[in-house]
This record gives sequence, structure tokens and C-alpha cells, in this order.
Amino acid sequence: MRRRYAVAIAAMIMAMPFGNTASAAEPTLEQLEVIQELLEANDVVRLRSYLAENPELLEGYTDLSQLLVQFMAESRNVISYLGFGSSQDGDSQDDAPGVSIY
Repeated sequence: MRRRYAVAIAAMIMAMPFGNTASAAEPTLEQLEVIQELLEANDVVRLRSYLAENPELLEGYTDLSQLLVQFMAESRNVISYLGFGSSQDGDSQDDAPGVSIY
């Protein structure tokens, strides 16, 4: 999983006890812990699902919300996001017109 997401989440968890005046829509400690667990498990599918169930985490202009929006955009195709998009043997049909596995 992308290190920058994990670092941002860990920093926010550590900063929680100091309070926050930036926004009333900041994530809860529980939400941050769930995100951290999913990042540590490298579970892209479950993290995308969790964010879809908690769309408020993607709203606003906080550093976290912008990172999560970027994550959702980059991980739209989980297969290529995880680096499995290219064939090792050169027999890929990725360029075949009209062919889709989805």
C-alpha cells in the first residue's frame, strides 16, 4: 500500500489528543484506526468499500480527505493499482479492441 497514506493516518492518530480546530467533519479516532488497519493489511478492496460507506471522509479540503480522494481515483482498477496489470509472458491481450475482462 502506498506509504504516504499510512504515514498520514498515523500522524492524525497521534495528533488526536491535541484537539483540532480545522473542521467539524474531521474523522473520528475509530475511523482513523479502521483506515490504518486496512492500510496495514494492504486491503485495497475493503478500504475502498469502507470509504464508500463513509463518504464524509472524502469531503472537504483536509490533507486526509485529499489523500483519500486520490487513493479512490488511483485504485479504481484494483488489479493495475496492485501492479498486476501487465503480463510477464508477453501474451497480454490488453490492446485488443473491444475485449474486456470486466
